[in-house]
Amino acid sequence: MDMWYHFIKAVREHCPHALIVFVKYHLIASYNRNVIDETRQALRKNNQKIILNTKYIKTADKLEKLLEINKNFSLAYILRDKLKELFEYQNPIRLKNTSYKYINKLKDSSIKPLKKFAKKLDKYWYGIVRYAIPSTHTPILDRGNNKIKEIKKPLLVIMNWIT
Repeated sequence: MDMWYHFIKAVREHCPHALIVFVKYHLIASYNRNVIDETRQALRKNNQKIILNTKYIKTADKLEKLLEINKNFSLAYILRDKLKELFEYQNPIRLKNTSYKYINKLKDSSIKPLKKFAKKLDKYWYGIVRYAIPSTHTPILDRGNNKIKEIKKPLLVIMNWIT
């Protein structure tokens, strides 16, 4: 499921014995929104004078500043790839240990959106670790959802035709 608070609350309220598992897609989408986009916006805002007119770089100082800016942005992308790798673990204990290391790497960063995302992962790590439990994988659910969509499509056509 998604990490939205209201989804989690509803599952805990109505299905108290259910295991909550967060889907890779939602976690990566959240990272893209909360880290990549915010890092890009902050870099653009804080370094607009440096970024402008960079087609021909004439001074080493300007080049050094551009490389420093790029380093932060590159780090955000590299850490996104590391996040994707977490979902390849088949063992919950190894995933838990690797997740802690990953979260600490985010916390140690000087990039504010990474630190903010680390807090989110700290709060919801339980649903990420459960992804490594074989019986909680979502492909079966995804196939079921796709079947429901296939069934609904002709029904929606008929309903639109009738009304």
